[in-house]
Amino acid sequence: MMGFEWPLIAWALAVFTLAGVVKGAAGFGFPMVSVPLLAQVMPVPQAIAWALVPTFAANLVQMVETRAHAAVVRSIWPLLAVLYPVMLATVRLVPSMDPRSLYLMVGVLIEVAALMQLMGRIPRVEGRVRLPLLLAAGAATGVLGGLTSFYGFPALQAFLAIGLSAHAFVFAASVMFLVGTLVLGAGLSTLGILGLDDLLVSSLGLPTMALGLAIGQRIRHRASPALFRNLVLATLFAVGISMIAKGLA
Repeated sequence: MMGFEWPLIAWALAVFTLAGVVKGAAGFGFPMVSVPLLAQVMPVPQAIAWALVPTFAANLVQMVETRAHAAVVRSIWPLLAVLYPVMLATVRLVPSMDPRSLYLMVGVLIEVAALMQLMGRIPRVEGRVRLPLLLAAGAATGVLGGLTSFYGFPALQAFLAIGLSAHAFVFAASVMFLVGTLVLGAGLSTLGILGLDDLLVSSLGLPTMALGLAIGQRIRHRASPALFRNLVLATLFAVGISMIAKGLA
């Protein structure tokens, strides 16, 4: 824990509000926004730890809202079965990683995810290719998630490739992120990166995350979907470039 430095905590609360706005409006991206912005003023592992509780809460809300589609877990269980053990094993490498490498990895991952969103259409995968795809996506997502806390790529693209409906997709993503947050927290805790003070600061972000989530949902209902999608992508690109520059500096 870096100590109760109130300017840092104020920055974190502002970041959680902004990340909540993006999550509410776009349906994704809370850690993708919060971790890089927090990492501008603190080490990446600390940023990951501080973002855990609001990330967990945001996905819990989405999971409850789409619980009618819980049967989709039967379709995605191979991906989940591989993802979590790989993530738990990979997170142990975080303390030994060069901080610049982490910044670069986070930045590149954000750019790739934003490009995938921009491309939009994902090829459909069926038949015997489906299981290997889910297993490979689970392993790759686990490695990236353990090192960076971003465990949406390429799992979300795999969900689209196997043809999940919109609501089933939201439930599948929420389950994946929800359990992944617990696994990530457990891994960071065993490494001594996540302590009670970190959980306290992270919990302080719940009201601001909820405020941002409500604002984002209102924006989603009022603004042009295409316009806001472009704004979100532009924001992600800017954050990714910032992290890459930080890693190269």
